[in-house]
Amino acid sequence: MTEDALLEVRNLRKYYEDGGGLLDRLLRREATSVKAVDGVSFDVYEGETLGLVGESGCGKSTTGETLLRLREATGGTVAFDGEEVFDLDDESLSAFRRRAQIVFQDPFSSLDPRMTVGAIVAEGMRIHGLPESDPTVATDAELTIADGIDRMVDVTVADDLDRVVEAGDDGVARVPVTVRMGSEGPEATVDAHEELLDATVEETDGGLRVEVSVTGSDREIRNARAGALLERVGLSADQVDRYPHEFSGGQRQRVGIARALALDPEFIVLDEPVSALDVSVQAQVLNLLDDLQDDFGLTYLFIAHDLSVVRHICDRVAVMYLGKIAELGPTDEIFENPDHPYTEALLESVPRAEVEEQGRRVATLSGDVPSPRNPPSGCRFRTRCPKVIPPDDVDIEQSAFRDVMDLREDVEARNLDPEEIREVEPAAYREREISGIAGENA
Repeated sequence: MTEDALLEVRNLRKYYEDGGGLLDRLLRREATSVKAVDGVSFDVYEGETLGLVGESGCGKSTTGETLLRLREATGGTVAFDGEEVFDLDDESLSAFRRRAQIVFQDPFSSLDPRMTVGAIVAEGMRIHGLPESDPTVATDAELTIADGIDRMVDVTVADDLDRVVEAGDDGVARVPVTVRMGSEGPEATVDAHEELLDATVEETDGGLRVEVSVTGSDREIRNARAGALLERVGLSADQVDRYPHEFSGGQRQRVGIARALALDPEFIVLDEPVSALDVSVQAQVLNLLDDLQDDFGLTYLFIAHDLSVVRHICDRVAVMYLGKIAELGPTDEIFENPDHPYTEALLESVPRAEVEEQGRRVATLSGDVPSPRNPPSGCRFRTRCPKVIPPDDVDIEQSAFRDVMDLREDVEARNLDPEEIREVEPAAYREREISGIAGENA
């Protein structure tokens, strides 16, 4: 285990069993598995953003959901802060859920249309029994004495103040309290969260005693925190009673981000959070995620297929192809000097705005993505690799060897149609037929 890594993934596998059709069952054919994730390993370090990129269907989202135990893994290990995630009991798993969250790709289907956005953001707090008081957090008041008060003031703050007021870096939850002289004598006011806190004044011998208490119910505290989170992600606290259909796609994704922040997590899986949004909105959401990472000390696993987005926000990049990691490294190195031919092909396909790139022809990859039920042995990309290397004892050009390998794959997959071949090269077949007839007549 690496001490610096917050998340360590080793040989993670997720297979989906396929029982086949009726004929397969009658003939008792062996069931095949869809190898969505097949031996993925990587680390995510505290405070960084690791990008996970690749074509649609390569297993990116399944990887993110499986390491969070939203899907049960077929094999492998995932350690979060030194604890094995797949071995956690129910109580420990609940604690892990508070520390690790996810933002889903689709801002439309990921929000319950029957719930208000306030209830959606507060749902996680309700499930985990929040708000709760932490006995390790101290409470205190920032006392301000206005003119007219010349007596000693003693302030007592409720022990559960941290249910409403977040603790500072020193582990103390402080609330501003002002004591002034009113028309009926000394009075005290709480300068923050007035709807959830109350301050009362009692006169003592030679002084005043102020008591600050929490008067808001758990539901009111959750709703207030939901409103504050909506404001933090760029919406308004007044929108807590609105429903998802009243928001645009970008606003809904902001609600999803607020929901992920509600439990104060350390690690968030961002499953293509901007792919369904307009370009201008994408930039706003990406900047928001960047600010939130700095403010809350978050660690991201950023899943995407848009390489320009990944370069903007990620510290390191893992390139995924057909259930495996093809290449992993720092973002600048991956983009400037990729090692794997698949990474080169992905980068080559990115549109470029430079004038000198006008008329540039993008060389597309040959063949189709192999089936995850029967992936190629060795390097998964070998069936489409433009840089496939001929054996040392075979004197053939690389392009011709690529054609030979394509033919081999078609033969193994039984994808050859004799009639189709005759249509492609009729002249060659006619020469062979004539030669055969000539040989018989000789």
